Amino acid sequence: MDVRERLKMLLEGDTGLNDLNTHLSQAEAVQPAPSADGADPGAGFTKAKQDVSQSYPEGGQFPLSYIRTYVVGDIGGSRDRPLTQINQRHPRRTPKMHIDIPGLNKRKDEGGGGISDLDCDEELVTAIPVTKSFTPATTMARFPFRYIPQNDAQSVNERFYEGDQFWNRTWDLYHLSVPMAISQTPFLLIPTSQAQALLDEINSALNLNLSLTGVDKDGLVIDIDNEMLPQPMYLGRTSTHARKKKLESIVPSPLENWGPHAHLVEPPVFEDFEKKIKQSIATTKIRKSCKQAVRDARIKKWQESLGRAQAYFGLCPPLKPNDTQPSFANGQIRPIDVLKPVNWAFQDAPIFICIDLEWMDRYGSLTEVGISTLDMMDLEGVVPGDYGHMWVKKIRSRHLRVKEHRHWVNVTYITGCPGRFGFGESEIVPSAEIPKVVDAAFQPPYMVSLEGEDIPRHKNAKRNVILVGLDLHGDIIHLQKAGSQVFTSLNEPSSVIRETIDVAELYRADAEENQKRGLRALLGSLNILSFDLHNAGNDAHYTLHALVRLMLRVAGEKPWAYELNGERNVESKDERKDQQGDPESEPKAAV
Repeated sequence: MDVRERLKMLLEGDTGLNDLNTHLSQAEAVQPAPSADGADPGAGFTKAKQDVSQSYPEGGQFPLSYIRTYVVGDIGGSRDRPLTQINQRHPRRTPKMHIDIPGLNKRKDEGGGGISDLDCDEELVTAIPVTKSFTPATTMARFPFRYIPQNDAQSVNERFYEGDQFWNRTWDLYHLSVPMAISQTPFLLIPTSQAQALLDEINSALNLNLSLTGVDKDGLVIDIDNEMLPQPMYLGRTSTHARKKKLESIVPSPLENWGPHAHLVEPPVFEDFEKKIKQSIATTKIRKSCKQAVRDARIKKWQESLGRAQAYFGLCPPLKPNDTQPSFANGQIRPIDVLKPVNWAFQDAPIFICIDLEWMDRYGSLTEVGISTLDMMDLEGVVPGDYGHMWVKKIRSRHLRVKEHRHWVNVTYITGCPGRFGFGESEIVPSAEIPKVVDAAFQPPYMVSLEGEDIPRHKNAKRNVILVGLDLHGDIIHLQKAGSQVFTSLNEPSSVIRETIDVAELYRADAEENQKRGLRALLGSLNILSFDLHNAGNDAHYTLHALVRLMLRVAGEKPWAYELNGERNVESKDERKDQQGDPESEPKAAV
């Protein structure tokens, strides 16, 4: 029987496999005698076996059309089911493939003896989605800046884009190799269906009518249905900005030209394709006017937030709709005297709750949660004190350590210190209980009471909750994934959180700086002595401390004497330098 017929039987069932094994055994057992010319009569059969073994391409490089058709594994059922592991990054190595069987690929630290999905170099992916329609990934990442009117762009940006929210979604990432004369940066694509799904979500949440087609939207959708044209290469699935960067790093250098593809179709067909690609790449360029408009709207938003925060702290009269707020800068309000109570009531008597999370850089697993609160009703009749130290004493802080990960410490990018909480005793909490403990902090009495403490009546009443933090987007996403109901419903009308305050943004709005400061730089600029940062409990406490200091600074708090002396010394040095640089200047008296 011909080898090809036997191979067909092999693919049709176990019977074919047994017959083929028998046939091969017989062939090996019977050794025909050499022919007169010395040729091996079995050479033809051996060559046939080699042809069968070489049906896969060498070097581990599988054409996209091959992978689409012959992905190993059963693709029945959900398309999102992990099937195989394919790595095309090493052209000289056959890619490893691991079937994702439930229970087999357990992590080593969970006691499973199988392959660790954390240590393995390959990536578990689903069957590569077959698509003919693509949208530029960079364009979608900048969509609010280019295709949304200014009055809606800010809300869309805050709700779906700020803080890497766009790249924290799941995307199937592709790359199309184009000549460097067209683009010298990787041209990344995502399926149009996934891009439209994001717009559908935005439209539903904000009652908009965004689309990928229409006036001035040429290039947002690329249909590549001709197999002879250059085809996008599937890079992998990403759900974080770091993962996107990693996939982007394996993209090869730009080509000198289109290569043989330019000659596989009629010239008009290829010219039309190249025109579409150029239009699509043009959409990735952001309009400076749109970006500036979004930046201005963001600054205005945080300036308004700064004004509301002052009213919450009783540093200015209560805000009224459509009224211009008086300012400390122009002398409309006298500077605060920190040794006296504030002049106005704490508007809405809010309770500020600060959240900070720590997770392992490498694995992304949550290890610590810091929760700090400052109840404005606890400050009734309390003077701020120098540097606000009397108000800072009222901050209550907790430090939760995830029981399963309590021995993990970050050392790669930051140096963690989970064992050095400076404002109380750390609490060891099982991972499954973390969402419940976090949610309880946002309900009366809003904070665990101290030992032997009588809970005041106002602690058991429903309060106006203000969420405080630094760059909260990552923390919010982690808490949503953990199952916290408070953060899952954060943007819904029923949310217990009335407003969110980013202390770094408030400082930036007040100082009129272009870049946000990190916590360490922020504390330094506010003259706050800090220890053991990157402990979630400490970071949450210091963030609220920074909010208090910033409010007093905005209110015109007079600095201590040693600060005045320092400023005088600096000014004297500057004056001496000016005198040395200008020989004809008259000597100036020291200040």
